[in-house]
Amino acid sequence: MDDMRIYCAGSPGPVAAETALTAAGLLRAKLVTYADSGQVKRGLSWAAGGTTDRALFLDSGAFSVHTRGTAIDLGAYCEFVAEHKGLLSCYASLDVIGDSVATEANLRVMRQRGLTPVPTFHMGSPWPALEKMASECSHIALGGMLSQSTQTSRPPADRRSSIQRTSAWSSRA
Repeated sequence: MDDMRIYCAGSPGPVAAETALTAAGLLRAKLVTYADSGQVKRGLSWAAGGTTDRALFLDSGAFSVHTRGTAIDLGAYCEFVAEHKGLLSCYASLDVIGDSVATEANLRVMRQRGLTPVPTFHMGSPWPALEKMASECSHIALGGMLSQSTQTSRPPADRRSSIQRTSAWSSRA
């Protein structure tokens, strides 16, 4: 398990606490959302100011803007990622909450622009979409986990074994 990364979303507390955790070597991976420019700026500064063992994951912020009733411009997001990808260990594709077809289209556009984002599968989306991601990607982010019950978030029994066999479910960085 030495090569597993757990990305801490947001700040673990006050700036002083985050600074102390970083100095102690306990905070080596962070997730920031593109929907919060202040958080992104602090995350980029954190990644740039440390050793090479700091890992920064940029989330697209799709859920955040969805709850606000706004949207993220795919072109602007792609440009931002391209400009800062030297500081990012990974970045999410721009998903569209409730629309697996648009989510897949965004993933294709990002790839066409030479980016290699981590796609997000949302619980409740069609399972063939997950199987396709699993066959094409080494990592997959899972979204919508809090809004789904345990009952509805499990794939049908006949699909579980095929999904579990794929390498996309590796938790390694």
